[in-house]
Amino acid sequence: MNLAACAEETWAGDRPRSYMADLTVRLCRESGFEPRVACRFSNYLMLLQHVESGRSITLLPALAITPDHAVATRELSTPVHRNVAIAVRRGTTQRAAVHAVVAALRDHPELPALSAPRQRPGREQGGFGA
Repeated sequence: MNLAACAEETWAGDRPRSYMADLTVRLCRESGFEPRVACRFSNYLMLLQHVESGRSITLLPALAITPDHAVATRELSTPVHRNVAIAVRRGTTQRAAVHAVVAALRDHPELPALSAPRQRPGREQGGFGA
């Protein structure tokens, strides 16, 4: 989806000066408009609930949107990539479970669970607010 198509929409956003708030403003400006942000939330759950209610649209990382959210998703026509760091307490990597997760993330950064939201069974991707 070309972000310019959302220029007239009402937006909900993350906290001011957060990564997602800054990214949203930057991408919207690069698409030729200033987002009209109606409200900001300190967590993605509240932000998604606002979108579910049909009051706004937003940009979020794919991992933030789970199948139980009644929102439609669209991939941006210009993909956005980010680096994700793993932080573990010293000595924790010796624990088998932590080691397995760290190894999986290093060895398989293309895992679908890391790159795209899953659709709920029986739901098609719709437009914003659908």
